[in-house]
Amino acid sequence: MLKRLAFAGLLAAVAMGALPASAQMTRRTKTPLNLQKECDAGSTASCFELALRFDDGNGVVRDAANAASLYQRACEGGDVIGCYNAGVKYSRGEGVATDPGRAIELFQRSCDLGDALGCVGAALAHERQSSGTRDSARALELMQKACNLGDGGACGRLDARQRKGADILSDVSRSAQAYKKACETGDLRACVRLAVLFDRLGDATKAAELLQRACDGGDATGCLSLGFMYSKDEEAVMVALTMSAETLKKACEAGNAVSCNELGTFYAKLNETEKARALFENACGFGYQKGCQALGTTPANAPATE
Repeated sequence: MLKRLAFAGLLAAVAMGALPASAQMTRRTKTPLNLQKECDAGSTASCFELALRFDDGNGVVRDAANAASLYQRACEGGDVIGCYNAGVKYSRGEGVATDPGRAIELFQRSCDLGDALGCVGAALAHERQSSGTRDSARALELMQKACNLGDGGACGRLDARQRKGADILSDVSRSAQAYKKACETGDLRACVRLAVLFDRLGDATKAAELLQRACDGGDATGCLSLGFMYSKDEEAVMVALTMSAETLKKACEAGNAVSCNELGTFYAKLNETEKARALFENACGFGYQKGCQALGTTPANAPATE
């Protein structure tokens, strides 16, 4: 799993991409020196991995400036999450001077490479600029692109703004009809987007039905979203997790680190330590920090990283 820095909250967690676990394990056992040599030799993946190490202080002294520089090198090599993470750095001023304009450039690069959350990041960055340079029309255009790329949260943002009277590129009714038609023809992401609209309209039953359809078809976002929908009631979390365990399992198997971590938490509460540990190792191996932290609470220590 390639770790995406938090900028848009849960959106980032749901939409993270994945690498095979075997590839992740190989990368985690490489020393920082080897990663630096590979990065200098032109390996984009090694630049990104080393950036993560400096970001988390994993085997090296934590260094935000080095992380920001390496994320940019990864971005230059075409790594979409490298571009996104570098954008977050410039947006927050972590390791670099805060520069909204540069943040927009990097988010835009990620967006242009087909990353929905890069589009969301660019849209939010446009909105957060001072009133003199804010470009609301461009922000809406980018949010629409993120929605078109399959980001349900972006579709929800557009829907919410329209209901508040904002100048949205397309109205909810037309979007819903388009999503419905696409969903019925087998577009699973369209089913997820339509579920977001039904959920915001208060029809949780229909939303769950659509998410289940997407999940059954193998869409990890549909599985994870369904799992979270079942798990909203904290007072009944164990019952909810039991209901959503199968959907979380499907999403985890599809490479979603958050799902692996959630399912690991479920098994940990049932005292099924071996199952919990295996799932936390998957989440950690995919780059999800909470999974790595959870390993410290299990009987055995986390795998050593040089």
